[in-house]
Amino acid sequence: MQKVIIQIGLLFFFLAVIFFAKMGLQLQDILLRAGVLFFALTIMLSVVTLIFMRLLNKSSYDDDN
Repeated sequence: MQKVIIQIGLLFFFLAVIFFAKMGLQLQDILLRAGVLFFALTIMLSVVTLIFMRLLNKSSYDDDN
């Protein structure tokens, strides 16, 4: 699952690089903004995945009892 999250984060990183480059920003600003987007998106997706997995585990445990 983590591999999928990283790949989605990288996809958005490179899309952000293209988007910010089209805006005419400097290379340093492009990489900084795209990097922040990558880390924020990856952390958010990881947290959502963990919450979702715990809810599934909890509901399957409750169904058994």
